[in-house]
Amino acid sequence: MCEIPQQIFTPDEIKIVNAVWWHYFSKFLEFCDTFFIVFRKKTKSLSFLHVYHHSSVFAFWWFFIKFYPSGFVALIAMTNSFVHIFMYIYYGLASIGPSMNKYLWWKKYLTILQIRIFGTTMPLIHSLWLAGWLAGWLAGWLAGWLAAVRLPGVL
Repeated sequence: MCEIPQQIFTPDEIKIVNAVWWHYFSKFLEFCDTFFIVFRKKTKSLSFLHVYHHSSVFAFWWFFIKFYPSGFVALIAMTNSFVHIFMYIYYGLASIGPSMNKYLWWKKYLTILQIRIFGTTMPLIHSLWLAGWLAGWLAGWLAGWLAAVRLPGVL
């Protein structure tokens, strides 16, 4: 499930990095959308989960594009994008007006899908974030220890 980040620049790896970058860009747009909704004080349609999701996901995807632009991360991005396709179809149909309500019977199932995917991907995202932070801390500590061992006059 987890991959070791590699510095391999094959055409397939570049395609994955490119796809993950565009997904990150879409998260930036969602973050801006949420920011402007809050800034304009149109918060009636917002929930805590919405604000938390669009705020934290933007930071998480920056981390992933920087340190883990791999197939595993691309899978999470594809899953998230899949849900958003149906969300935007729903929002588009709903924005047409009340005449579309009879075609929007599947809102309940969309919400269930969103919650299930959120519930399965967020623990994975948080674990990658934590693993990356710990790996960075340990690498820094190890580099400092090795420098002290090699240069006994330093410490």
